[in-house]
Amino acid sequence: MRLRRARLRASVSSLPVPGFRILRIALWCVLLAAVTRTSTDPDLWGNVRFGLDILRDGAVPRTDAYSFTTDRAWVNHEWLSEVLIGHAFRAAGDVVLVLLKLAAVGSIVLLLWLMLRRERIYSAIVRDTAVAVTIVLTFDQTRYVRPQLFSLVAFTILLTCLTRARRGGQHWLLLLPPLFAVWANLHGGWLVGGGIFALWTAATSLAGNQRHALWCTVIGIVSLAATLLNPYGVELLTLLRDTVGLERADIVEWQPVYVLGWESWVPWVVTAVVGLTGLVLGEREERGAERVVCLIALAAGSVMVARLQGFFALGVIFLVGPAVTRAFQAARANDNARARGRRPRRRRSARPVAAAVQTGAASPRRTASGSRSTARWQCRPRGESHHRLRRARHSRHRCPARRQRRS
Repeated sequence: MRLRRARLRASVSSLPVPGFRILRIALWCVLLAAVTRTSTDPDLWGNVRFGLDILRDGAVPRTDAYSFTTDRAWVNHEWLSEVLIGHAFRAAGDVVLVLLKLAAVGSIVLLLWLMLRRERIYSAIVRDTAVAVTIVLTFDQTRYVRPQLFSLVAFTILLTCLTRARRGGQHWLLLLPPLFAVWANLHGGWLVGGGIFALWTAATSLAGNQRHALWCTVIGIVSLAATLLNPYGVELLTLLRDTVGLERADIVEWQPVYVLGWESWVPWVVTAVVGLTGLVLGEREERGAERVVCLIALAAGSVMVARLQGFFALGVIFLVGPAVTRAFQAARANDNARARGRRPRRRRSARPVAAAVQTGAASPRRTASGSRSTARWQCRPRGESHHRLRRARHSRHRCPARRQRRS
């Protein structure tokens, strides 16, 4: 196994050209500048204020003191995210808020990097391209400091656990109940994760993998119960049931992508193309019913609600993205093999010329008077031709038949 991995690394590794390294450094600088660029979300300062109030009082408020509805009960479904945002702002202001966003995006990139390494993607340019595509396709959702960032990180962890468990590591599913317990207090995006988990379980059961479906069913029930571990209990589920939907005309990000212009539908089209390419190039496991169903659901949901584009992009990258990266890596390996094959042919073509030069230099030289030079074998042929000559002389002296013919 180690020898096979070493051969694969050698086949896809490129020459350490300084220009290539400079190009990689420039790419990562551009990606870092893109991730660092932060826009102000309309809800940012409200999240900061609520987080500072919770840190000051040491309790989650039951009413909104900054609204005209202070006489009504208030369910803050993002209170844990606001605690993190308020704590970051209290530490060093805007700088730590940007660092918090970088930490969230860095967590996604780290999980992607580990996934590519697990899929034996050793080519540096392939891994860099996968990271760049992920950042670009999720840019509209990651350019703000807001609770949805934590939903993207949690969704990435969910996809990692599901794909690892599908390959036999059922113990990875044990991470999902604590994940949903924390996710339910961070952001309402846990409903997207729960829906994908339910579709994955149903499709796995229909495909005939009953053992994995049973594990997913049990873990799904425990995860749903874990979402009740919040300051509001069942009221949190009631709020999300009444407020979450596909029709919210007062919020721009909840509109369909075809209404918001090319800035919204171009990333969706690119994501869909990458997903279809992965399904075509993928192996049997990557074309499984559970992955196809989840991708169709994410594609349909992100068409109707532009805010789900980040979830759709992460689903494509982690579910069928390895097939695309393997094809890209195989193409680069073939190019490297052809490039290495041309260089030895040039060297082999030069060997006969060098041998002829050696033979000519080793032949007896004549002086100006016509006699043979005494320094006849001062320039002896080296290498294989020299040993062949010695074997020929030795066999000529030892073979009786040859001695009789000479006599």
